[in-house]
Amino acid sequence: MACLTGCAGREEQAKDPGPELISADMLAQDVRDALQKEWSSYNRLSAEEKMLSSHFPGVCYERFSDWAACEEFLGMSVPNPLEEAVWLDHGTYAGMPEGFTDADHVRASFCGTREGDVEWISIQSGYRDGEIRVVLDTMLYGTPAEEHSPDRGWSVEHERLSYLANADDDPVQITENSGEQYVSCTAYLVQGHALYRIHVIGEPNLQDGVQDTLETVLSEFENL
Repeated sequence: MACLTGCAGREEQAKDPGPELISADMLAQDVRDALQKEWSSYNRLSAEEKMLSSHFPGVCYERFSDWAACEEFLGMSVPNPLEEAVWLDHGTYAGMPEGFTDADHVRASFCGTREGDVEWISIQSGYRDGEIRVVLDTMLYGTPAEEHSPDRGWSVEHERLSYLANADDDPVQITENSGEQYVSCTAYLVQGHALYRIHVIGEPNLQDGVQDTLETVLSEFENL
């Protein structure tokens, strides 16, 4: 696990046990309505259609023009200091320039049961620091259903388990990666109910810029 300049001071912080669980009464009726609509659509499928479908039942997707609209839909505050950071431009939820393939700035996905209990929420928003992309994935966790497909939301749960497995090393976990066409840095940190994954990506010649951008992004989270 690689740690960039400036992590040393953070190592002295108290270890975080992981994101706090959200409860059903924290979420708006809009969330439960979306789940009911999703399960109603699934129930109308024939047995053959259910077998052939690649969509996991109980998983919903919503898109928003800004973070505040997403919070209003969810019915709860989810802190995101990047939304008001004046040094960042807003992009699509994948960090591409605004207007790219008509993608919105914020995308939320969430998974729940027929009874309206939410297992997890993932909110993705994208930003630009010049040619460098910044993608924020904010994950919230409820109580998992006792019986569901092990593949449903596996990647979201994997992020939580990965964070918990490495939390003793540093409450802010940072890794670096690179390929022929990119360099990237990814940081994980927990604040309250949210597990934040911050992914910063640039072209190979922008490695120093990617690292500097991540450090500046992390400084935005220090005052949450």
